[in-house]
Amino acid sequence: YDKINPEESISIADEYIHQSKFKFNKRVVKIEYSDERLKSLIDPKFNHLKCNDKEEIIYKVLDRNEKINLFKNMNNDDLIVYNHDDEILYAEIKKIDKQFMEYSLDEKFSSFYLKNKKIESSNSNHSLNINDCKLSGIHNTSNFIGVATIASQLGLKDREIFEALKIFEGLEHRFEMFKEVDNIKFINDSKSTNIASVKVAVESIDKNIILIMGGLPKESDFSAIIEYTQSVKSIIAYGEGSNDIYNSLSDSYDVIKINKFEKAITSAIQLAERGDSVLMSPGCASYDQFNNFEERGDCFKDIVERHYS
Repeated sequence: YDKINPEESISIADEYIHQSKFKFNKRVVKIEYSDERLKSLIDPKFNHLKCNDKEEIIYKVLDRNEKINLFKNMNNDDLIVYNHDDEILYAEIKKIDKQFMEYSLDEKFSSFYLKNKKIESSNSNHSLNINDCKLSGIHNTSNFIGVATIASQLGLKDREIFEALKIFEGLEHRFEMFKEVDNIKFINDSKSTNIASVKVAVESIDKNIILIMGGLPKESDFSAIIEYTQSVKSIIAYGEGSNDIYNSLSDSYDVIKINKFEKAITSAIQLAERGDSVLMSPGCASYDQFNNFEERGDCFKDIVERHYS
């Protein structure tokens, strides 16, 4: 969860608990971690509490120092489960003399790991082919490995874990591939409101991306997207952020500036060819033309559906 907004990962965790058939009788504390890239996006006051007689799930978003201090104040019987592949987090964990368990894509560091497009387990012969999962992208695979690691600690069997992960559908507006027509895929990633989340979305697609970005920008420099010239064919920049996106990326990409959202989507559809992915991952807030990201995502899907109806 380290590369997505805290509100998003909280929702994903909630939905996973809701979709799964498992009820835990242990107290689970899930701590959101963010590196310096996401520090400005995190509200230290944000928290969510959900509990009942059999289950208590606590989520709390903390800033970086609070999180590290929390680790330091753990009891001896507490366990840290963390992403070894996050270099910043790994460096911090090494400084703490507490019990921890790491998870990773790499077999050397994790009891669950990725090998030959399968999530394997060192505890059994069970495995999960990531191509059979409803969610794609290396970030989702990493999240699945993290969930599997925690679920295993809570006593779930590998077969049960993999069955639940295989059918997990994710959430609307979060890298949601909602339509494929004429070998063109349409992906609604309206929840993407910062550059880091755009990068995660782009990295989940091999090539031939028509990228729709824009809205109310949280930052003016979008140059971090320059590294994806092999994957992104063209960029449609809409709304208030269109000038910043154009100024940051037009030297490296064909960037088309369009103010109105609907016209931007229509232009992307017209540009798309067989084998392309039309990815609406705005990297900006929605408030210039919408009330929220859900409304923006619904509008995107409606425009696409109307075009092909």
